[in-house]
Amino acid sequence: MYQFIQVELKDGAVYQGILHSYNKEKMYLIMPNMHHKGMRTESVHESRLFSFFGPFGLFGFLFFGIRAFGPFFPFFI
Repeated sequence: MYQFIQVELKDGAVYQGILHSYNKEKMYLIMPNMHHKGMRTESVHESRLFSFFGPFGLFGFLFFGIRAFGPFFPFFI
């Protein structure tokens, strides 16, 4: 939880964010609140802002649509 991860979807799209939570069906990431092409948010509105997240949104990814996920290391070690 609360680790920086990268998610690759079956359609080839790749997203990076902070793992917020998960349940039996979805994985939720905190990501910058940008309009991603083809990205669906969890609310009726196209964007979802939470005051405690600042300019970030909470996005849900269905597990059956995920090809791979794991830790993301943006820096060379």
